Amino acid sequence: MIKRELRGAPSLLFYLMIFIVLSFSSCDLFFGSSGSSQTLQSYGSVGDHQVGFYARDLENNWRVVDSELRAYERHNAFVYVERGASLGGLEAEEILDVFGNEIRPIVANKLGEADFVNSLGVSSNDRSVVILVLDLGAPDATGAMLLGYFDPLHAYQRTSGNPYSNELPMVFLNSRLLTDFGGSFSSRVNQFHLTLAHEFQHLHNFYFNVGHQQIGQMDTWIDEMLSAAAEYYYDGVQQARIDYFTGASYGFTVKNDDDDDRPLNYNPYVAMGQNHVAWGRPWTDVLTSYASVHMKMNWLRLHAADPDLDPNGDDLEIFRDMVLSPHTNALAVSDATSDTRIRTNGWDELLRTWAAANWLRLDTELLGYKGQTPFQNGEIETLNQWLDDSNQVLSDSKYVLGPGEFIYITPDSGSSFDVAVTDSDIFYARLMSDNVEPTGTLHVNETLLAYNTHTDPSASTRQTRALPLEDSLVTSSSISSLSSTDSGSLQVTPPPGPHGIDMVFRDSGAGGVSAQGGSGGGSSQTSGASAAAMRVTPNLDAVLRERLRALEDE
Repeated sequence: MIKRELRGAPSLLFYLMIFIVLSFSSCDLFFGSSGSSQTLQSYGSVGDHQVGFYARDLENNWRVVDSELRAYERHNAFVYVERGASLGGLEAEEILDVFGNEIRPIVANKLGEADFVNSLGVSSNDRSVVILVLDLGAPDATGAMLLGYFDPLHAYQRTSGNPYSNELPMVFLNSRLLTDFGGSFSSRVNQFHLTLAHEFQHLHNFYFNVGHQQIGQMDTWIDEMLSAAAEYYYDGVQQARIDYFTGASYGFTVKNDDDDDRPLNYNPYVAMGQNHVAWGRPWTDVLTSYASVHMKMNWLRLHAADPDLDPNGDDLEIFRDMVLSPHTNALAVSDATSDTRIRTNGWDELLRTWAAANWLRLDTELLGYKGQTPFQNGEIETLNQWLDDSNQVLSDSKYVLGPGEFIYITPDSGSSFDVAVTDSDIFYARLMSDNVEPTGTLHVNETLLAYNTHTDPSASTRQTRALPLEDSLVTSSSISSLSSTDSGSLQVTPPPGPHGIDMVFRDSGAGGVSAQGGSGGGSSQTSGASAAAMRVTPNLDAVLRERLRALEDE
């Protein structure tokens, strides 16, 4: 008898998103095994309320989700819906049609190997996916809402150390998206399918890289960028993500001790250096990270393609090459660009060029987005402007950048700065009106770019050297000082929602699974107890095959 409520770790604040850790005593990656325990409580038939799935929330509370089978299709997927949850008028059969006819082919043809996507690693071409629609909660006060998640725990066999595995390839989607997310019903349905594409990419990426290549999960920012690519290939450019990054049409508000709320027409987190690589750092805004990977994905897509053969920039190989790469970090990205029209020499130059492109946004070469309208609106600001707008009175002359982060700085009239100097992983460049140059002395009419080239998102931050700023316009030894300086606490209010976020539970590589993503986050990852080496068992899932046969006989 399975209890209906299973409580886990103590509650964690949603916006802090401290990593959730489970320990596995024996963790075989599960691609189906005739000797596995029966995962579901009942085979059931369409409409039955007899199937229970294990699921957890962001506070690591486990429960059994009583679900009914709404639709199924051989070689494709099942749709289950939690009892009492609503699809808001969306038909389950439409979910299957979109998944089978559009989403799965997108991942198969552009983000993976077709045979593997269709089989998820087993010997036959009929590996089905469970799509579980359940209540994951309404939007919060800011309009941010968890739209869905992928949890790799269910790719492992159920053991005493991993008692809640459903032993099935599955994604979890929030039913509230279809009823509470805002906008028209058609826009909510579109967002539902976008989320399905996003989460299925995560699922495939995990099964391929952890189960097939056995190299571990990709860094979060690359995994999220590939899911952003899945969204693009399903529904095109997501203008809201672009506007969030550039600040176009948004009025951010800065609050200080004097209650002097001032709207800003740019994203202050971008001005302070945040982008996607160091995903989930404590001070960051995860919506900026989502927006940043969407910008990066589009920049790669536009420039990798041959304009004569692919004028719309729908390059078919660059993202697939990232997935198939033997690397799981930034090298997967820089290597994938080497065979394209993006002529950069490794990760360092790739990061510098993309940082320059966001500042210059030229029509030509790599220093922009080919003049396409969606990427031209809005304003990227300097660190000077952000600190000045924030009324910060800070003391020393260094700024801290995490891996992959970069800032833009305007020199004062008396500055002299040689950009060829380096500080560990920190490099500098001069931004001119039509070029970026990593050598020479910075001129007054130029902008300084400082960037951290470290490829490990969990690496420690690095300090820039003394920058050509007035003492009152540079930070102290860490980003956290922005909320604890003498001038008082600083709060940035994002634009109103709705804002969609997702969760990817991360396999720590040492037997533990932790949470990463959401609307904020801790940056450390804690390993669980030592576990046996992962083993792929390439056999059909006997339980799932029996389910299919039973349904076909009805």
